[in-house]
Amino acid sequence: MALKMLLKKEHNHLHYDFPDAYWRIEDVNFGNLDGITIVVFKLAAYPNQESASKINQKVNYIDDFGAPSNTLVNNILYSWVANFRANTIFTDGIPLSESEQRAILYPFVKEYLNLTDAVDVLEN
Repeated sequence: MALKMLLKKEHNHLHYDFPDAYWRIEDVNFGNLDGITIVVFKLAAYPNQESASKINQKVNYIDDFGAPSNTLVNNILYSWVANFRANTIFTDGIPLSESEQRAILYPFVKEYLNLTDAVDVLEN
């Protein structure tokens, strides 16, 4: 699962409105802080779903002239790193599979950030 929602030009380095930016939760990690289990994850925005899978791939040159401004794809437009007590999100315990964890994380993020315009998207 992922989300589609607006990313305004004022909030990304390309200064371009992305009306259907593709937002997904990445890098879900668990740790211990003074005996309390915490969960840390990133919500990252990309121009579209396809571009989210192209991170760190080599960018091709155009025939025999010039060069791309960056030689590796890094197309994250915006990110938010979340840090919560695990029991705040996973009230019935932490699921073992990442897909089950994400199934709980997305609704939590939408409610916590009040993302009323976000549309759920199935990931490939």
